[in-house]
Amino acid sequence: GRGTPPPEVDEFCAQIKEVLGARAVYFPAAGPPEGEDAPACLARCLAGGDAAFAGEVCECGGRAWEAIIPDLPAACRRILFCGLPVHTSDRLLAFCRQSLARWGENLALHRQAARDHQLWNRFAGQTHFNQLAEEVFAALGERLAVREAAFLVEDDEGRLVPAAGHRIRWSPSQAAALRLSSHRYRERLAHPRPLFTPEPGDPLAEWWMRLYLTRHDQGLVRASDCRCLPILHQDRLIGIIIATLAPQGPLPDPDELAVLEKAIAAGLQNSIVFQSMQKFTTALATIHTIHRLMRTAENPEFLVRSIAGLACEILPARKCAVMLVSEDGSQLLPAAEIGLSQGEIGTFPLHRSDGIPGWIWVNRESLLIDNLAEDHRFQDEPATRYPEPYYLGLPLVEEDVLGVILVSGKDRPFRAAERDLLGVLAEQTAIALSNALLIERQRRTIRRTLIAMTEVLEGPNEELKGITQQVVEWACRLRDRGAAEEVDRENLVYACLLRDAGRLRAPESAPPPSRQAFAAEDRSHPEIALRIIREMGLPEEVSRYVLSHHEAWDGSGYPQGLAGEAIPLGARLLAVAEAFVILTHGRPGRPPMSARDTLRLMRRLAGRMFDPRLVGLLSRLADGEGDRA
Repeated sequence: GRGTPPPEVDEFCAQIKEVLGARAVYFPAAGPPEGEDAPACLARCLAGGDAAFAGEVCECGGRAWEAIIPDLPAACRRILFCGLPVHTSDRLLAFCRQSLARWGENLALHRQAARDHQLWNRFAGQTHFNQLAEEVFAALGERLAVREAAFLVEDDEGRLVPAAGHRIRWSPSQAAALRLSSHRYRERLAHPRPLFTPEPGDPLAEWWMRLYLTRHDQGLVRASDCRCLPILHQDRLIGIIIATLAPQGPLPDPDELAVLEKAIAAGLQNSIVFQSMQKFTTALATIHTIHRLMRTAENPEFLVRSIAGLACEILPARKCAVMLVSEDGSQLLPAAEIGLSQGEIGTFPLHRSDGIPGWIWVNRESLLIDNLAEDHRFQDEPATRYPEPYYLGLPLVEEDVLGVILVSGKDRPFRAAERDLLGVLAEQTAIALSNALLIERQRRTIRRTLIAMTEVLEGPNEELKGITQQVVEWACRLRDRGAAEEVDRENLVYACLLRDAGRLRAPESAPPPSRQAFAAEDRSHPEIALRIIREMGLPEEVSRYVLSHHEAWDGSGYPQGLAGEAIPLGARLLAVAEAFVILTHGRPGRPPMSARDTLRLMRRLAGRMFDPRLVGLLSRLADGEGDRA
């Protein structure tokens, strides 16, 4: 051949030259061109410099011999010896033939080992199934005239399910139509060859032919046009490739296909192990996330929204609904939803036994639906409620059923491992939700108690009725629109309700609307309120907000003389809300001011009495700009 010869050729030529006594050895990839004798070919190659020689280059005038060995590979059949001595015997030529045969065999084995090693590295190192499938389809295309192919793998329940396709696709219902046990199909393959033609009645071939008919215009494909490549790991069928071959395609090398199957099996097993490790890691991360939520999430609404998002992330899925049992135990009410359309299940209240969530509620067990169209329990349900073919739902049980979590929006049926993973999430969610609901009930009790206390503080005067509730509303609006998430909303509500707990009675009159309008007549009431709040066992934040809500931005307030950012943000929110409500609502003996006049006054006092940023935010909210934003 042209170019630099392989080391094996140089070594062989040197050996033959030494044994035969030849001055040069020419080893072309093919014989001389038609019509050209061996010496002429040798001379031309010498002149062109495109032949491989060992030893010194001789002149063309010497004796040239040509040995033709038919039983060697085509590249090794012809060899030219230049300058052989006359006494060269047949014995030496026989030795040459034997050496050539051994060299050819070794070279073929070396090349086959290199190809096998390349195949093994190509597949065995894969950990992601999608990448493995792409490599498999590419390798089959290189060796076979594959038109379409499907890669089926064994799922957690021992079924062969379509996982990847080459030039062909299938719908979820078509994938679900293949109910093939990998164990039973393995029993059909008494002696599975690397590549075989399915027999008539083969369930996999029948599914493939039905799928092919719906996707092509060429008509029904015959079983004889199909080939199956079983993927075995420790004699267990873990996958199978079915393909349609083009007519008169190349015949595959059985030995190479056997190596290909083993390499694919190693890669598929690696991807299965990798996916299992990922699921285990995801489960641990899920438990950690839920434990963190259990420690920090005391709001049931925030908790269920977080759980819905977490469920979609870990499965993964596009849709999730969390429904909670109503307080009277008569209905399931929507609590959180992701990806659902209007009218879809999970977006409206349900009675007991209604739909999939109702069934889960009543039966207190999980439900995995791999083909809704064939599930007789829900065939009478409107199609708009269930646009997805696959659903997975579990109850949230902590002694009693607290609610239901329902996940959908996958392109394939849910698997048993995914049900187990969602079960871990549901179990931990039920505990966290039970705690959050208990805390919420306690908060409602505290809030009702505090509201009753404020009614006592406001006294019988009708002019004071509702002031505290308005302070709560404005403080919460400022908190929500001002991105003050570091202020706990519930603690801010408590502080608003208890801001005047230190007063034994409401003042009979109010000072004129000036800087002195916000100076307390009795400066001891914050400390009295502080003692009351601590005796009630409320969070320390509530105490700090109530204690500091009479502080001024410039440090002239009381009781500690704090200034600027040193004043707790919750106290600053409370101060602005209280001032606005009191001035616009009026007090006994003092008529109310208009919102415009009140805001004008508060803007003058911004930077002295009040936080300037909060006064600006209050102005936008009062003018409606905050709502439009």
